[in-house]
Amino acid sequence: MHFHPLVLITLLPTALAVNGRCIGSGNLDGVCISTSSCTAGGGRYVSGKCPNDPANIKCCTKTPCDGFGEGACTWTDICRASGASPIPGKCPGPTNFQCCVFP
Repeated sequence: MHFHPLVLITLLPTALAVNGRCIGSGNLDGVCISTSSCTAGGGRYVSGKCPNDPANIKCCTKTPCDGFGEGACTWTDICRASGASPIPGKCPGPTNFQCCVFP
């Protein structure tokens, strides 16, 4: 049996973006993670920002995140590019999604 290459492409499943980047409410950087992981990590989630993922995967944001009422969770590359310092262990999601605080 032979298939045209375009037919094979349409048969492949759409890639999921779990732990992928998203933009949450208020234009905050977010991460596509499970709603339970988001709330357990102190974050808030919004629907519709991770459209190819299962229903329990939502865009999670967290602000403030440093324990002193400042900082917002964002991607470490974005944080460093803005001249701020990422603080690990304060945000839900992958290790490169960290609390970003200006010195």
